[in-house]
Amino acid sequence: MTARSLATATELLTRDSGNTPQAAEWPMSLTARPPGATWWRGPYFKHLTKDPWGNEYRLLSCASPGADCRVYSIGKDAVDNHGAGDDVSSWAGYELATYAPDALRNRIIALVVVIAIAIGIGIVVVRSIRRRAPRTVLPNKSLERTREG
Repeated sequence: MTARSLATATELLTRDSGNTPQAAEWPMSLTARPPGATWWRGPYFKHLTKDPWGNEYRLLSCASPGADCRVYSIGKDAVDNHGAGDDVSSWAGYELATYAPDALRNRIIALVVVIAIAIGIGIVVVRSIRRRAPRTVLPNKSLERTREG
């Protein structure tokens, strides 16, 4: 989950409801129907997560229903700059790897581990097949010549 994906889901929510979300109901209204909300077409997310540093995402504004919504997290320094400074925002266009190199590194490590496991399984399978395969003994032509001669 990123600030941009939360903003997009919030834009869908505002389009469906015809209203901009209130701080008290956001972001829970993205995962569960608010009481009495007959307009709700969610869930817009199955579950909510925090940013890579364990901070909650925050809704800054939605200009109007269906318009751009601004969502941000307070970033690594945990200082609320309302989307400025090191805050990660939906409108700045920064990738997660820019602000969370640890998250990118962890994804790369996970990919390398999966590849290593796949190679290991492949080696085990090949060895197993080789052990089970019947061995054919080829006749030794030089021995046959000495017996005949």
